[in-house]
Amino acid sequence: MNHNLYKALLNSQYLSTKELLRISSKKILIIGAGGICHPFITYACSSGFKEFTLVDNDVIEESNLSRQYLFSRADLRKNKVNVVKKRLNQTYPNLKIDAVCIRADEKFLFEAAREHDFIIDCSDNFLTRYQISDVSNELKIPLIMGFGDRAQGQVFFTSNQPSSPCYECIFPRDDFQESEISCQTAGIVPLLLGMVGSYMNMILLNYTLRGIEPQFLTVFNLGDNGLRQIRVNQDPNCINCFKK
Repeated sequence: MNHNLYKALLNSQYLSTKELLRISSKKILIIGAGGICHPFITYACSSGFKEFTLVDNDVIEESNLSRQYLFSRADLRKNKVNVVKKRLNQTYPNLKIDAVCIRADEKFLFEAAREHDFIIDCSDNFLTRYQISDVSNELKIPLIMGFGDRAQGQVFFTSNQPSSPCYECIFPRDDFQESEISCQTAGIVPLLLGMVGSYMNMILLNYTLRGIEPQFLTVFNLGDNGLRQIRVNQDPNCINCFKK
C-alpha cells in the first residue's frame, strides 16, 4: 500500500493497523470496467484494497467519456481494463491489478473466482449477471452487484451463506429475457453510477471489517430523490439456492 495513504488512513482513527492489513489482504474479482466500476474501484483503492482482477473485453468509445471518468479522449479504441489499470497505478503504484481483456463466460468465472475473496458485478447484461450469481453461489464467495439504467440504480449483496438469498431469489431468470438495452442506448444519469459504485464500496468495506451483511435490495431513484431498501429473503423455490 502507498505509505502516505496508509499513514493518512491510520491517522484518521477510523481504521486500526490490523483492519488495514485485513483490507489489503483481500483479492477482488471485478466483472465489467464501465461506469459503475470507475467509482467502485477508485474508492476501493482509496480505502486500502490493493489486489484486483478486472475483466472486460470492451474498448473505449466516445460515448463512454461522459460517465466513465478514468478515460479520456486520448484513450479511444484502447482496451478499458488496460487503461483503468494504468490510471489507478499512477495514483496507487503498489496496486496489483490483473487486467483481463476477455468476455467473461461461466468457465472463466469458475476458474478465476476460486482465487478471490469477493466478486464484484459491474456488468451490463442479464446473462452475465446470472452466470456470476451461479458461480458465486456454487463457490460460496461473497458477491456485490450493482446495476442501473436511466434514473434508477440497484445494489444487491449476498454472502452466499446457507440462508442467504441470491440474485435469482429476487429476479428469477425465467422472468427475464436478454435485452439489447444498454447505458448507451437507454441513457443513464452519470451521477447515478457514482452513487451505486460508492454504495457498493461501502458494503465491501463494512463486510470486510465488521461482517455486516445488508438484508436488502437497495434502490436509488433520482426522479424523486428516493432511496428504498427492500427486504430480501431466500426464495424456497429458487433453483439456484436449492439445487437437487
